[in-house]
Amino acid sequence: MNNLLKLLLILIFSLTLYAKEDFVNRFGFLSEGTILSSFKDARVALKVWLEDTAHDNDTKVEIEFHKTSNSLYKALKNRELDMVVLDLPFFIKNQKDIFKTSDNFWSLNIVDDKFTQYYLIAKKSLNAKGFKDIKNKTVSLKKGTLGSFVWADKNSYIINKSSLKKVTKEIQEKKKESFAVLNVFFNKSDFAVIRKKTWDIMTELNPSISNKLEVIKKSQKNHIPFIGIFHKNTNKKVIDIFFKLSKELKNVDGIEKMVELLKVNSIFKIDNEFLKVLDKYYSEYFSLIKKYK
Repeated sequence: MNNLLKLLLILIFSLTLYAKEDFVNRFGFLSEGTILSSFKDARVALKVWLEDTAHDNDTKVEIEFHKTSNSLYKALKNRELDMVVLDLPFFIKNQKDIFKTSDNFWSLNIVDDKFTQYYLIAKKSLNAKGFKDIKNKTVSLKKGTLGSFVWADKNSYIINKSSLKKVTKEIQEKKKESFAVLNVFFNKSDFAVIRKKTWDIMTELNPSISNKLEVIKKSQKNHIPFIGIFHKNTNKKVIDIFFKLSKELKNVDGIEKMVELLKVNSIFKIDNEFLKVLDKYYSEYFSLIKKYK
């Protein structure tokens, strides 16, 4: 199941189980970069189902899907939405304005630990040592995973003085990270960029993968998939419920089995120290793009 769907399920069931008052929760999510991006009917059906589920639990939820973070943030700023999920480059570029209108920043990780680590893997036969070896080669990654692309692109700028797209022969976008790994395994690609957890799971299930492929570069373990933000004027009870449940999801009556099934590891609040880490990381990335454009 797509991470977006898992997140929506957790939000709906958490808030509807604990909501004691009649208030409206208005949430906005990106439709692009997810399995929903190509299926308008799926978005409509999901929206109706979620809103009906909330209604059945004596509360009201309004769900909106937007194609861009810019559109989402505009809706939040105009008080049309209470909470939105943004991609990280947009957040960093617009953080000065976002800090004026929003607070209570958060993120979520599924399957992985709290933070994600990315790997660059390669065929052992290439004897590759790092990003300098991706020149004129093919690289596979999961479609819509902006975090892994930014990490690879940033390293390409640092090492090769040019973008990932320009130095490689081809970037192959796959539906799943496991497909990206298999692309390399079956000689359809030279490299892949994946999460550490994906590598660990696949090599455990199929040890022959590590006989043919190897990890040649690792990111720091400090990445998140997106950032969620609440408008400063959002009902404080909604925010309090959200963060209270985020600390004890597996102990909430009625959803503990769903949390285990969906492999939700953590919904966590982002503090000022981590915001500084994000700012430094992406500011460096934007500077490299500007320098070598």
